Amino acid sequence: MLNSALMKAEQVPHLQGRDIRNLFLNYWEELERNPGCIDLGMGMPPLSMFENLLSASSKSAITSSNWRVEYQHQAGDKKLRKAIAQFEETNAKGICTAENIMMTSGALRAFSLVLECLVQEDTKIVEIVPTYPLSAGQVRMIVSNERITTVVPKDTDTFQFSFDELAPHIRPSSIIYLTNPNNPTGKYITSDLLEKVVEACTRNGAYLVIDQASDIPLSDVIGDVSFLSSPYVIRIRSLAKNYLLAGLRLGYIVAHPHLIELFSKSFSFSDGNAPCAANDAVIDYVSDPK
Repeated sequence: MLNSALMKAEQVPHLQGRDIRNLFLNYWEELERNPGCIDLGMGMPPLSMFENLLSASSKSAITSSNWRVEYQHQAGDKKLRKAIAQFEETNAKGICTAENIMMTSGALRAFSLVLECLVQEDTKIVEIVPTYPLSAGQVRMIVSNERITTVVPKDTDTFQFSFDELAPHIRPSSIIYLTNPNNPTGKYITSDLLEKVVEACTRNGAYLVIDQASDIPLSDVIGDVSFLSSPYVIRIRSLAKNYLLAGLRLGYIVAHPHLIELFSKSFSFSDGNAPCAANDAVIDYVSDPK
């Protein structure tokens, strides 16, 4: 008898009392917990089920076409997340695992998803100008102007802000977002300043969202820090910009595992899951970006 991994909640002891939505969102975890299950619920069944029915030429044709008809976990394919985590660990300080990574359909969608998940009734969003106009637009689509605090640096030559200018706004109900390097100035935030901001946000329970979508490492800025020990820091990366894959709406979030779980459970397939067809290409690319 074939057992579907998407069984009734009362049939799985540790899922009793949880609704069917949670069971759906934990579909892939259930498959891993129950290796005897055959995946019939999410997209097409695996090709291996039909191997004995296919001719040699059919197998060859399907294999050569890079068979990609299945859905994948809301956070992205596990192998891809592991490859990107290894890339992050190599290029940033701190241990990074697949549980720290979530794939998204572009960096901007990652930003809006983070806001949708973290904004509460008393949330204040803090922005530092100048900033990326589309990020500012996303903020204003989610909260009213009265809930937005805009910090204008006193330095009007380079628009570099100081810690003292931002510190009064680092509160438990705050979400602070910034771009690093800044978009549109292209200026990087110094490591010392960024570490001060991260420490203050972690101490005060304020979320810090760092958009690194334009970080093409052609400058002398090296030794990036992952900040994965903080449950309040979210970094957003773009494969289009970082790895020169322009036009491919594919990005990822780097954050504490409990945040990744929150984001992935709030993500909907209707948003456009990160494309499965890109998985192998991106794995090859981050494994050997030269």
